[in-house]
Amino acid sequence: MYKKIAYVVTAGLLLGLASSATSASAADPGFCRDYARAALHQVRGALNNRRCTFHMENEARWSSDFQVHYSWCLGVGRDEADRERDARREMLEHCAH
Repeated sequence: MYKKIAYVVTAGLLLGLASSATSASAADPGFCRDYARAALHQVRGALNNRRCTFHMENEARWSSDFQVHYSWCLGVGRDEADRERDARREMLEHCAH
């Protein structure tokens, strides 16, 4: 009986830790709103430069839909969102010169 209770308690603790780790690493809605706005600004910048539109092969990265960027951000951590924003920035810097 005690083994069964210990198992249930341990399983519950592990599940709780796993869910808190996932939510702790996910970006929050406020950050993701800012991320999506910045992404759209970068997309508009690319669309306004003919040399940059040639490099827009990643459809999701260059989507003009706010919800695409916002929803993606909610499912990843801030570090990954920052890397994606940096990848767009680097491409824009490269194709603009």
